Amino acid sequence: MYEDEEPTFAALDEMIEKKREHWLDTWLDDYAKTGITPDGIVARFRAWYTQRKSVAALRLVHGMLFHIGRRSHLEILDEVKFEPPDLNAEAIRSDAIYSVRRRSLY
Repeated sequence: MYEDEEPTFAALDEMIEKKREHWLDTWLDDYAKTGITPDGIVARFRAWYTQRKSVAALRLVHGMLFHIGRRSHLEILDEVKFEPPDLNAEAIRSDAIYSVRRRSLY
């Protein structure tokens, strides 16, 4: 879909701004059809998430992990620390960890 990071970042930002997070799975499927690997998608999300540092961005990271994530990808959740601690962010993070561990052995 996008070789450059900026169009990817813009698409993710637009998903949040227009409250279209429910389209993330379709967007990820289309993105994967371009030949990018799951590791490549996670790398793009990591770069985007570390720039945005928001609970809304964390929700998209959660959705991505739920759809294509493996246990090795869970480290992305440690990239951003919310100060002061945000209970909503911690709940999203915990749910993402559970979702991936429940369906992935690696």
